[in-house]
This record gives sequence, C-alpha cells and structure tokens, in this order.
Amino acid sequence: DVFVEVIVSRVEAGHHLFVQQHKHPSYQALPTLIQHMQLCYSQPGCPGLPTPVE
Repeated sequence: DVFVEVIVSRVEAGHHLFVQQHKHPSYQALPTLIQHMQLCYSQPGCPGLPTPVE
C-alpha cells in the first residue's frame, strides 16, 4: 500500500475534479514535462488553441 496525499484544487462538477499530489513520486518530474510541452507546442506548424480559450 502507498499513501498519497491528495488536495482537491477545483471541482468543476460531481464527476470532474482537479487534484494536486505534491508528495507523489511523479510530481518531481512536472517541471521537465512542462519544459518538453513548451518546446513541442512552440514549434512552427503546431496547431493553435481555438479561441476563445476559457
């Protein structure tokens, strides 16, 4: 068994939640993921976001 602390940061609906898991082992990799996503989505030819963005 693994205990993971979960913080509910937003409730959109009863079946749609946003959570944060600061102590989960994968949380430390988040800055690397963000960097890779920024690099990928800043390339020419990458589709843009639809507008308006909510």
